[in-house]
Amino acid sequence: MSDRAQSESIGVVLLVGVVVISVSVGGAYAVGTVTQSTGGPNAAVTSEISTDGIALSHQGGDSLPGDDLQLTVRVNGSETGVAWSDGTLSGGNDVFEPGERWNVSRSYAPGSLVSVTLVDNPSNTVLFRMEATVAAQDRIISDTGGNINAVDREGEIEQSDVSTPPSDESNDDGSTENIVERCTGRDVEESETESESESENDDDGEYEYTYEYEYTYEIGNYLYEYEYNYEWSEGADQDPNPNPEPTRGLECIDDGIEPEPEPEPEPEPEPPEDDDDDD
Repeated sequence: MSDRAQSESIGVVLLVGVVVISVSVGGAYAVGTVTQSTGGPNAAVTSEISTDGIALSHQGGDSLPGDDLQLTVRVNGSETGVAWSDGTLSGGNDVFEPGERWNVSRSYAPGSLVSVTLVDNPSNTVLFRMEATVAAQDRIISDTGGNINAVDREGEIEQSDVSTPPSDESNDDGSTENIVERCTGRDVEESETESESESENDDDGEYEYTYEYEYTYEIGNYLYEYEYNYEWSEGADQDPNPNPEPTRGLECIDDGIEPEPEPEPEPEPEPPEDDDDDD
């Protein structure tokens, strides 16, 4: 067997597998298996479902003409009539290509059971299918996804029993290193972006830059991940990127609530005084 043939076989094995649906708070990890077929396009598709809509991402594989795609969305078992043509592609044409994202804005009530199926019509191949319950302020993301070569037949894509997610107090590998103490506080949006501009002076004169914070919140008692992106004003003579590596970190959200004071340490006992009378 040639190296090329081996690479293609390995690629197919990596793409075919499981669909993992994760819910960050009060939820679970659900794993679904997919049956195999031949003759259809090979594409890895993942999705995000939130209270304000659905997004599909093309992670790799074949390009998918929009005219060949059939989207089915059911809410609590009832078909909604959302079609592929109702959404917006990030690319410049109607071909769903690797690296592109498709979005449709819809309003889903918390607690709704939403299922999404994407089918390639010419081959009757299921490219992606997931089902999840939407929680308030919680985006449900399929971590690995999609699928290739699965014939769309009722009952062939099954949902496994729900299992318990990893503890909030440990990393994915079970370790507790670098776990940040969580804050108590208010509910916030899952993600938000803020921009600010600052001017600074150095030996060469005044210059201005703009930076953005990108936050990813966990829901409940929160952590967020942030990234700084710098943009220099036009005509600035300075280095165009003062921070070439994005800065990331986990911090407690400043929710305006005073943390409980830590108990004061007990005072150390004073050493006994020397008895001068014994000298």
